[in-house]
Amino acid sequence: MSRSRKHVTLGLDEDVQPPGPGQSIVRALGSRGSNLIAVEFPDGRQTLVLMPAKFNKKLWVKRGGYLLVEDSPAAGEDTKVTGTILSVLYDDHIKQLAKMPGVWPEEFVLKEEKSSIEKLIPPSHIHHDGDEERQAGPADDDGGVSALPQNSNRKVKD
Repeated sequence: MSRSRKHVTLGLDEDVQPPGPGQSIVRALGSRGSNLIAVEFPDGRQTLVLMPAKFNKKLWVKRGGYLLVEDSPAAGEDTKVTGTILSVLYDDHIKQLAKMPGVWPEEFVLKEEKSSIEKLIPPSHIHHDGDEERQAGPADDDGGVSALPQNSNRKVKD
């Protein structure tokens, strides 16, 4: 394993630092090519960011995941690529940043709370029979196997 690739992998275990000047926490909307990722800033602005070559085949970005990006000083109003990815934020990084006051964007907190409430009560364990709600009993038990989470990298067709 090359030295630079080894340090990228080892850097994932370290604690994440809060964003500095010129850095932002953004949400990934999807891939737009080999090293371009469409992102959404907390203010609703959507743009493209560049994934550095050192992350190729080492880090993957999920749709709906969070990234720490650095704004490019050369980016103007007419450029599509406005920054570079510094790191991919995993669940433990998000928890650390959410505990720090004023670091995690408020626009992302509201959507996370809604999804965490839905995760507490899985829809497979509550059945609706008219107005009456009941818990799933042993007759409709699935053998203790929980339902698979929805793949966020696939679009749901209605």
